[in-house]
Amino acid sequence: ALEVKERKLNMLAYRKIPLHVSGTTFSGTKQTTKNIKDIIPHIAMDSKIGNLPVSQIDLDQIHSTADEIDTYFGNTYCSEFSYTFDSDNLSFEEIISTVTNSVFCTAYRRGSKLKLSFEKEQDTSTILFNHRNKIPNTEIRTVSFGNFSDNDGIEFEYVSPQDDAVVTIYRPEDQSAVNPKKIESVGIRNATQAAIQADRLYNKIRYQNQTIEFDSTSEGNVAVRNDRILVTDGTRSGSFEGEVIAQNVLELTLSQDLDLSDSKTYTIFLQMYDGRTESIPITKTSTPNKILLNQVPSLPLVI
Repeated sequence: ALEVKERKLNMLAYRKIPLHVSGTTFSGTKQTTKNIKDIIPHIAMDSKIGNLPVSQIDLDQIHSTADEIDTYFGNTYCSEFSYTFDSDNLSFEEIISTVTNSVFCTAYRRGSKLKLSFEKEQDTSTILFNHRNKIPNTEIRTVSFGNFSDNDGIEFEYVSPQDDAVVTIYRPEDQSAVNPKKIESVGIRNATQAAIQADRLYNKIRYQNQTIEFDSTSEGNVAVRNDRILVTDGTRSGSFEGEVIAQNVLELTLSQDLDLSDSKTYTIFLQMYDGRTESIPITKTSTPNKILLNQVPSLPLVI
């Protein structure tokens, strides 16, 4: 009583909330759950936290994202969140961000609806930023031949479910890092999820060696954080960017003249109207601003 200045009570508690079934349907009885597909809608609709109507929550998208996380990693641990918020000073955005960060996601709004963006490997890009939608003279590229930051490793802490002790994961595992980045995780309470988080953060330190900063036109609103995008390098000479002015079968008329060499091969990257980008080999013509595509685009071009 003399050592502890304020009253404290520590225990394991399991939330019992209605589980999301599909659409706007929830289970009739409250059940224990650690899955974000149940937790996030509950937080969002709670009158004292998010206070959002069901119409502003994309329940099926959040549900399917949670299932996608399980499938992607091959287990059900990575979509779990295990933490009790003990502060009433946190905003709804801060609480949701804490939950989604633990499961490799970012929360965002699209058309007033709350959705999740899962950070995963992506085969295609959602948008191509080039001459048409980058504000001139705003692009800055920074390349590092070492680590971007002063950190050379990771010390990742999580709470063990066996004895509630704080466990530290080291990357590299031999603890050879001189200046590791120390991270106290929130909501992670299993070794599998913690190890994947630590590996991802460590790989970002190891492999991220370039940053690109630029101002875009309003088309930038199409992209969501964690989306894969394509950005043409406007800082170097020898690149050709512009718009497609006209199309005659395989012949494209471009907004800029091209200075193409006969001894080299070239590829054009086209932004399709559905958001995908498509790369097609090209052949030069006798007209400087016209080229021939080596194959038909998968969709009609926007000119």
